[in-house]
Amino acid sequence: MGLRVQLGHQHDDCVNPERASKKFLVLDVHGMHPITADWCGCDKHTSKTTQILQVGWFPATVHNPATCAMMEMLRHFHGLTLSGKVAVYPYYLNLERMTDPLGTLGFKSRYKALMRMTHQWSHLKLLKRKGRGNVMNSVATTRPGDLATPCAACPSSVNLPSTWLDAPEEDSYLYRPILAIDANFRLKNCMQLTEARDPGLHTGLAYFVEQKPYRQHILDNAYQSEISSCSGFNALSHAESKGGLGLRFTGVGMCICARHEMIRPLGVGDLDKSEKYCHMDFIACSAARPHTYNSLMLVYDIACQWKVNFPSRNTNLPSNLQIPSHIDLDFAIPKCHCPAHKPSCQTPHSLNLKPGAGRTDGEGIKRDWSSLNHVANSTKEMGPGARHDTLDGHFDYHNWRKTVNLGSSLLQKVVVATAQAKRQTALHVDFTEGLREGLAEALDNREWDKDWTNMVKAWEKDKDEPNPYLMAATHTTENDVWYQLIEEERLEQEEHASVIKDTTVSGFLANGLLLEESQRRLAADAAAKGLSKHETTILQKRRIVLQKELRKFRDKQRIFMPGIDSYREQSDQPTAKEPERELLWLPSSLPEHQRARFGGPDLAKKEAKLREAQCLDGLERIRSTQRARAQFAMFKHKNVRGQKASTRARTTLDVFAQKIDLAAEKYRTARKALLKLLGPGDSESDPTDGDSALNWELRLQPLNKDDIRPPLIFDIDKDDTVAALTEGGHPGARKKIKLSDAAKLLGEGTREVPWIWRVLTGSSTSDPNSAEPLRVEWCKSRARACRWTEESHWIKEEMRCVRRTLEFRKTWWMARSSGWPGIQDPVLIEGITAYVHRQADVQGTLRNHFSALWEASVKTKRPARARPVKDLPWWKLAKQKQRAG
Repeated sequence: MGLRVQLGHQHDDCVNPERASKKFLVLDVHGMHPITADWCGCDKHTSKTTQILQVGWFPATVHNPATCAMMEMLRHFHGLTLSGKVAVYPYYLNLERMTDPLGTLGFKSRYKALMRMTHQWSHLKLLKRKGRGNVMNSVATTRPGDLATPCAACPSSVNLPSTWLDAPEEDSYLYRPILAIDANFRLKNCMQLTEARDPGLHTGLAYFVEQKPYRQHILDNAYQSEISSCSGFNALSHAESKGGLGLRFTGVGMCICARHEMIRPLGVGDLDKSEKYCHMDFIACSAARPHTYNSLMLVYDIACQWKVNFPSRNTNLPSNLQIPSHIDLDFAIPKCHCPAHKPSCQTPHSLNLKPGAGRTDGEGIKRDWSSLNHVANSTKEMGPGARHDTLDGHFDYHNWRKTVNLGSSLLQKVVVATAQAKRQTALHVDFTEGLREGLAEALDNREWDKDWTNMVKAWEKDKDEPNPYLMAATHTTENDVWYQLIEEERLEQEEHASVIKDTTVSGFLANGLLLEESQRRLAADAAAKGLSKHETTILQKRRIVLQKELRKFRDKQRIFMPGIDSYREQSDQPTAKEPERELLWLPSSLPEHQRARFGGPDLAKKEAKLREAQCLDGLERIRSTQRARAQFAMFKHKNVRGQKASTRARTTLDVFAQKIDLAAEKYRTARKALLKLLGPGDSESDPTDGDSALNWELRLQPLNKDDIRPPLIFDIDKDDTVAALTEGGHPGARKKIKLSDAAKLLGEGTREVPWIWRVLTGSSTSDPNSAEPLRVEWCKSRARACRWTEESHWIKEEMRCVRRTLEFRKTWWMARSSGWPGIQDPVLIEGITAYVHRQADVQGTLRNHFSALWEASVKTKRPARARPVKDLPWWKLAKQKQRAG
């Protein structure tokens, strides 16, 4: 059609045009377009590159470009590769096939040109967004780390309050960074190009560490040999491996802020061969700058060994990276990695027990790897410079999305933390009150709670002090268990015989309750499957004996409850065929208006007292049996080997489980009867009034399946005892745990002490040996309350830091809106000024949006909508629709 594009002129024709290349090609979102173009030859001061940029094209080369890309296409691909991790090659292949689907036009490949343009575009966008286009000598004056997006919520020099140095010691954790480090062996790089042929455009100015001092430090410490003897993570197996053939880098090490999961500036470094200490030392200390704080916590999966010689290795680093001696260093292990360590390493490095850690889990860096690993295949074959720049772009995008989502994430966290802080504090107070009377006798009436609190504080300051979260491992052998079971049965038989001889009203009622217990046990044994002939014969004999005891009980019942026979015959209750199913017709079985007719109100009151004692006895039996069963389960897992011994031990555990089930059924039956006799507990009743219900339902709560578990055994040997306490110790039983049950069993932060351990009376607390496991659980209950309280304070301080940081960034941008010495072009000045106002408006908009979001939640006392409904995942949308009806 004769179309010719004139470059260098906006509205008029050029009087001296120069023909461009006949193979001039422009890449766009919808294909590749051959263009006939003319350069402007009348203005010798305007370069060909400038002429192309003026029309919205981006040149592939500086001199005589023959390939260009539309800026809209580069912007489209840049957003697509950051959000979707799309590589250049499939994107270019799509452009080529849209243009020439048959492959008959014979286009020369522009893949390398597109690679070069996308690389430069990403670099220029990073410079612009960090304000380097708004200062003179922008690239030359860029300092290491200036092109990174720092975390807005972490304490820094721009958001710390003026009085942070004078803050009390208990609040000093609010101004302490928590950093997490880890290595990733998927982001490897092949030996393709050299750094001389493919240099990085901004390596060392964003997230990757400065290469020259980093390489020198690795060479100086290449032969260090510090292998952990604690745990078997991949980091340790890689330390002595001989892999890496054909690879320039085997992976990367990275440091992030553990609470907000943002990558720290200068916090990423390549791993030459393995995850050695020299790599991680340099990366961690480089990311820890600037040292504008008094304390620092480092979270690492092998922190227990990494910290041993860290002070001496710190002095081997370059002087500008060394962590000053006045900074108090603390080391922790991520929560999911902590159970894999030795018991001696777990409690000193557990984030659940670290003062000032809040609810930080330390596993955020693993979640970051999950999104960044999508670029592993595309960066594996890149040159070293292109790889660094590409990863820097993805790191910056990751940090920016985290910054934008701070409003919703902090809002959700503060709602959960505030509620959990109140809940865990109330549970701890309830637990303390329940122990106060029970432990008075065992601990000689001294102030045990203050002693335990002082013990915790002393251990937190000096780990050589006695550890309040551990107790001496005492395991019950199989012979001891059988002796205990036989002794309990003997005492029960003696008690049963003594009660039967009694002919008083109380003896009559107690005899009825014992018969009820015999019925319960006989029914449980009869319900068992696969009974042999011998077991069936014994079962029938027991039924005959029970039938005789029931006849004797009926004779006594006619004396103490006259007329009950006629009432029993007139009732609609069907006659049971088996004696274990026969109703005893105690006062609790009668309607309320019939109780005065049979035995009077005194009989019902006496049964209520016996039923309450029966409930307490059932709880005591559950607690003691649970404790013995859990200790024996650990003994079995650690010491019992072989099929014969394992079967015998499993049988013992089954006996324990049956006893627990019988005690639980005894409690439920007694509580059901007590509810009929007393009615619902009155929360406003006077405890001194003997005729009131005494609010008994608060002390004797409904017994659910989840309540029947020991308070702390999971913390002694978490992985083993979960299997032991769910399916009797069978190793394969761990797979049968439901997700909800596993969360209740293993979630230390949200775990609560079962209420049966908060109502302690009887012999369980009179034994001094029982105070030790209760001390451990009490200390952990205190730690849970403290961590959630710290978390609520942490998040409120982080909200303040975010607002202050965004306000500072807005002011920082506005300070660059005027004063451009050496620039005379008014159009250029106008563009620079407009970009400054745009970036300042972005920071101000984020600040206002976050403030409105958080303030609305405070006013309504419920979380405001954190983000548009369309951005929510489908399962959250379904939950919202379900709640809305």
